[in-house]
Amino acid sequence: MFRFEHPTAIAGLLIIAILVVLYLYIQKKEQQRTSKLGETNTISRLFTFRNTISLQTTTLLLSLGILALTISMMNPQWGFHTKKVESNATDIYLAIDLSNSMNAADISPSRLEKAKRIAESIVQQRHGDRIGLILFAESAFLQMPLTNDYATAEMFIRSAKTDLITSQGTSISNAIEVAIRSHRSEDATQKALIIISDGEDHEEGIDDAVKNAVKEGWLISTIAVGTQEGGFIPVNDGGRETYIMDIQGNPVKTALNVDALKHISEIGNGKFFSSDQFTIAQDMSNFLDKMDKRMTEIKAYTEYNSFYGYFLVIGILLLIAVFYSSYNFKPQA
Repeated sequence: MFRFEHPTAIAGLLIIAILVVLYLYIQKKEQQRTSKLGETNTISRLFTFRNTISLQTTTLLLSLGILALTISMMNPQWGFHTKKVESNATDIYLAIDLSNSMNAADISPSRLEKAKRIAESIVQQRHGDRIGLILFAESAFLQMPLTNDYATAEMFIRSAKTDLITSQGTSISNAIEVAIRSHRSEDATQKALIIISDGEDHEEGIDDAVKNAVKEGWLISTIAVGTQEGGFIPVNDGGRETYIMDIQGNPVKTALNVDALKHISEIGNGKFFSSDQFTIAQDMSNFLDKMDKRMTEIKAYTEYNSFYGYFLVIGILLLIAVFYSSYNFKPQA
């Protein structure tokens, strides 16, 4: 398979076009200057103008040299092929809480921003695994199915905002159900669900959802984001930042529910983590490494073979030849 790695470098061919136009202009001026000396045929018999021949040669060599250098910059490549390799992999779903309480700034810059940074760090640690993304509040949806495209995964994580879900609240059980429905693999190995939340508005019936997932081979871990001291929930009111108020007109304070998140990880055969752990991504990765793995066949791609060097050498040699041809720029009788 053939390709140019940098096709936009073809713009260098404009230089060749400029040289040709310049050559035609100089040649025309030379003919006009020669005609002033007398009859052109007579002048031709009296003198041999090597400068005209040399100008043609120089222009040709220079054009070919620039063409070779342009092709070199475009980097022609071919020899592409693929091979298949087997790899141990884990299927991991990240479930990020998008309830309004995640906008609280008791953790700088906010709980949600901290949650997204943790999620990105986990993705960066899990090369070879498939990653899926679930966003939830009162309802939950699959934002990104399982993929090995980590750049896309990080992009979706960074774009997560609380206004993506209009129905507010925190229903972790809905996130668990979405994960189970989304994973259609018949593998008997375990699957991991990592819930990143402040645990507030912990709903009843969560135990049944977690136990059902465990029966189907899931490990459910939780990451607590926030502080037990809590913080107020900011909201934009016509361009002015204020806080969510209760019925009495007092700002609502939201606090981290550590016990609820610990309970979910315990019955989910997973592990509980706190966002204030300095090595949380590495600790989570170490825990996931202990899970049962599935053998998966993935494509490993070899790089294209580059041949820019040949054209680079040709271009340089042609430019050197230009300097030698330039010595013929003087008339001889």
